[in-house]
Amino acid sequence: MQIEDQWTHSTEAFTQGLELHGDTIYESTGLYGRSRLRALRGSTEVRSRALASNLFGEGLTVAGDEIIQLTWKAGRALRYDRDTFEPLGEFRYSGEGWGICWDDTRSRFLMSNGTATLTQRNSDDFSVTKTVTVRRNNQPVVRINELECVDGLVVANIWLSNEIIIFEPDSGEVFVTVDGSLLATEAGISASETHTVLNGVAYRGDGQWILGGKNWPTQFLVTLTLN
Repeated sequence: MQIEDQWTHSTEAFTQGLELHGDTIYESTGLYGRSRLRALRGSTEVRSRALASNLFGEGLTVAGDEIIQLTWKAGRALRYDRDTFEPLGEFRYSGEGWGICWDDTRSRFLMSNGTATLTQRNSDDFSVTKTVTVRRNNQPVVRINELECVDGLVVANIWLSNEIIIFEPDSGEVFVTVDGSLLATEAGISASETHTVLNGVAYRGDGQWILGGKNWPTQFLVTLTLN
């Protein structure tokens, strides 16, 4: 991992999901009473929408002209117009919502729930089509959090760690593990701050990624290979 650039990030933003579309970074933030959907260009917030105080925002993804934003325990996937943040309705699901990404190679949603399970969902009605156990060295990987779909693979944060894994979504096999502790150190995050961990993975293209963390003062542009 090589740091190419960095910029300031709001320490009020408990980052749950991150995705880049064009020159805009879309960010979902969590915590009750503080959850938001944000559009950023670098350090500048260009649009923001607050969630109801009884909703805890989780991961998000861009699917065409829509943004889908999960909620932690409410079983609601909120749908917005990508450019205006106007609500477009919602999907419903059972259990917890953690991370989500749109797999355009198969036209499906992939979703995590804090366990080792990856759920594949129908693009039309969000129904479950398949579940896969994510494994590394034949052992389940738990606390899978934020997801990014890239070229048929999944890049994921692991909650309570500064670790990133890369895996194949149909087999669940992890084939790359990345230690992101360097970024936490650069951001001035102490190892004792267990909840302000690396979280938020957005692919820029050409091997470059935007990475950040929960309440981090900095976001980073890094070069990272998938093999």
